[in-house]
Amino acid sequence: MNMKNLAAVALLSAAVSGGCAKDEKSDATTTMKTSPSPATQPSPATQPTMTMSTKPAAPAVTVPDKDMTHVLTKDEAYYATSPAQARSPDGTLKAGTKVVLLMPRGSYSQVMTADGKRAYVSTASLKPVGG
Repeated sequence: MNMKNLAAVALLSAAVSGGCAKDEKSDATTTMKTSPSPATQPSPATQPTMTMSTKPAAPAVTVPDKDMTHVLTKDEAYYATSPAQARSPDGTLKAGTKVVLLMPRGSYSQVMTADGKRAYVSTASLKPVGG
C-alpha cells in the first residue's frame, strides 16, 4: 500500500472512530485530530431506518415435479422447524402431496414441497415416487 493510500485509511479510521489517528506521512510525534463536522452528519430525520417484517419470507425455491422423490400416503401434520412433541403441528399436508426427501431421521423426516416449503413429517407416511 503506498503512503497516499495509507494516509487515506488512517483518516477514514479516525473519522469512523471519532478519535485520533497518526498521519503516516509525517513523523510519529505529529497526530491529526479529526472530528466529524455537524454539516456532514445526517440529521436523525434523514438517517435511514430499518424495519423488521413480521411476514415470513417467501420460499426462494420451487422444485419441478420430475425432481420429487416421495409422496405422502395420507394427510399428514407437519412441523416447520422441528418435530417437537410439546407443541402442536404447524399445519397439514394433503395425501398425494409430492415432496423431496431432504433428511431422513428416525420417525420424522425433513421434506420440501414443490413450492419450497420445508417441513418435518412422519417418515411412515412417505412412499417413494413410482414405488
